[in-house]
Amino acid sequence: MSVSILQGRVDDIPDATRLLNEVHPTRVATEAGSRHRLLGAPAEGRRTWWAGRDADTLVAWATASVNHESSARSGYVGISVLPSYRNRGIGTTLLERALAHLVDCPSVQTSAEESGRTFAERHGFRHTHTRRVSGVDPHTVDTSELDSAEAQVVSLRDVGPEQTFAVDAESILDEPGDDISDAVEYEQWLHDHWEHPDLDFEIGRA
Repeated sequence: MSVSILQGRVDDIPDATRLLNEVHPTRVATEAGSRHRLLGAPAEGRRTWWAGRDADTLVAWATASVNHESSARSGYVGISVLPSYRNRGIGTTLLERALAHLVDCPSVQTSAEESGRTFAERHGFRHTHTRRVSGVDPHTVDTSELDSAEAQVVSLRDVGPEQTFAVDAESILDEPGDDISDAVEYEQWLHDHWEHPDLDFEIGRA
């Protein structure tokens, strides 16, 4: 295997953003957003990452962290390898390092697209639920009923962070998933979500 697996550096983030957007077509992220997420995690999140490089080219990426928004404190790993570099043991090596980092977690979770499901199951992960990505062109949506609705649609900027947090912290308690997001704290939420550079306050509505 000519690919070197190294502890990730801040300088890897631009290449990692491009790789992740290529491997996961439904993912929408910018370099600034990736940097914010990776570097802004709290200490209890224990977020770290690894880079797989073929010479100067980033061909694989892995992250490991603890879910700081849930009292379950489950671990989470993400493994991404360019299609042309798969089936060489790169993903397995990255996963082993990630699992070693989270060895004391009560459970470890991951998300896998259909192409990666066999890999995940082969390494002991069990399928618990399915997420589907849907999309719509907002220009085709009929919003005429909003004109007569009792509720008023305003931008998140008009609502402000405190009221938005109150609704968000309550509404996520019954979101489908293996853990309940029952340990969301305002200051960290403010950093993670409200101050996220990819959030557009004029598009975000309440």
